[in-house]
Amino acid sequence: MSGTPVGHGYLFDAYCHYHLKVGDAFVEASYRSSAETVEVFGSSTKNADGKHIAWREIIRRTAA
Repeated sequence: MSGTPVGHGYLFDAYCHYHLKVGDAFVEASYRSSAETVEVFGSSTKNADGKHIAWREIIRRTAA
């Protein structure tokens, strides 16, 4: 896939949204960053069981 567009998205300041087709499913992911965290919100029209799913993650910066 290197160099080939696989989806569409946009970026506004600290917010990024992206969606792409993966097999028969459509996946959307949004990222919102701050100084200490990145919040991830996502959804997929089909998981391994064929069901629609959504998730939220918070990734925190740790000391190096």
